[in-house]
Amino acid sequence: MNKLLISLITISSALIAGCGGSSSSTALHTLDGKWTTGCVYDASVNLAEFNIFTINGSSYSRDASVYNTSDCSGSPSNKVVITADIDYVGKQITSTCAAEKTNITYTKIIVDNITLNTQQFNQFLSDIGTSNPEYDIACVSSNRLWIGDKTNGKDASTEDRRPTTINLSISATRI
Repeated sequence: MNKLLISLITISSALIAGCGGSSSSTALHTLDGKWTTGCVYDASVNLAEFNIFTINGSSYSRDASVYNTSDCSGSPSNKVVITADIDYVGKQITSTCAAEKTNITYTKIIVDNITLNTQQFNQFLSDIGTSNPEYDIACVSSNRLWIGDKTNGKDASTEDRRPTTINLSISATRI
């Protein structure tokens, strides 16, 4: 399970930030629907993930299949479902776009059909380096979703540590 948790650090918590919210009707129309990262390989743990994000208003769910292969071939070694409530709280002007500020509150995590209890839930979020709530930014260009760059002390753990730039190395595509 540790390899699974490490893999989720860069892929899952990063892209969850861009989804749905109840405070901005424009954002809802822009982000509602399904998004995918496709197959994303993390060489540091020798695992790949295929993610589908579903956004419906302020509700968010993410289905991830984790693979022991770099191309997501064969059967997944783990399946993870994460749900969250997301609110838009304003705009963040970046050099890339006028991003939406998002506050994300994770509500449920299921790993291989087992719902994590409170202790496991909190440990899972801690292991992937994610706070609850998480303070992030996101923007959409065409059919691509981009999220905040969680480096340089901007780990999204507090309002003051909300990212101020966009991470252009990870994106999701509307499907």
